[in-house]
Order: sequence, then C-alpha cells, then structure tokens
Amino acid sequence: MNEHGSFTLRFVNDVIYLKMIGPWNAETFRHYNSDLTDMLEQSGSSSFSGYVVLEGDSLMMPEVYDNFRIASVQRVGTGLKNVAFLIRNSQCPLLVQEQIASLYKDLPINYRFFELKNSAITWLQSLNVGLNNALVDSIEGYL
Repeated sequence: MNEHGSFTLRFVNDVIYLKMIGPWNAETFRHYNSDLTDMLEQSGSSSFSGYVVLEGDSLMMPEVYDNFRIASVQRVGTGLKNVAFLIRNSQCPLLVQEQIASLYKDLPINYRFFELKNSAITWLQSLNVGLNNALVDSIEGYL
C-alpha cells in the first residue's frame, strides 16, 4: 500500500522539527517512526523537545493512533520533555487537539496547542528550549 499523508522531519540541537499533513496511514507512520528513531539514536540525546506543525486535519486512523500512542510512551521514556503543536488550516482543531491530548494522557510531558507561531516559540523558550529560527520558518514552508 502507498503512503497517505506526508511529513517533513528534522532533528537539530535536541529539538524535533516536524510538519505533518494528514491523515496518515500505517505506512506513513512506520516511515516517520523509523526516521525519527534513527535521528534520535544518532544524536545520543537524552532530553529533547518538539516544535510540531499540524497542517490541515491531521487526524490519525485507529491503527495509526494505537502505534503512535506506543511510540509516544517510548519517546517520553527516552527523553521527550516538551512539545508545542501549531495547528494550521484545520476544519476541526478541537478534535485534533483531543486526539493528540489522548496520546499523552498520564505521561510526564509538557505540551500545548497554538494557533500562532510566535506563541509556540515563546512557550518553548520559556521552558529553556533553544529553537533554530531558520528551521522553524523552513519547516512551515515544506510540503
């Protein structure tokens, strides 16, 4: 089966820069998860944060949701501390937020949802997360 949905992923200086356009199918999730796992292993980072742009209605199908939940538990266990989710051009932003929040339910992680890029940046910086402004700008322009 072909991938459905797309993503752009970078990992620089303990920050994941991710842009997701969904919905994803299982093949797209496996591709993303493999790429991120490889990046994290190569970095050797034990503490990292995320700047995530959710473009459109980035909802997960049930089989993807279950795998993403398992991966989220593993990521938190290996050092994921903070994630800012910037929701763009969504017809159902509250549903997207609800699905993402359920992924992190009962996990020791700081995450928030934003409509404005500057608010997401300010929040991460308040948590002492050093962002690369060029990557923040470029991740939004991909796809």
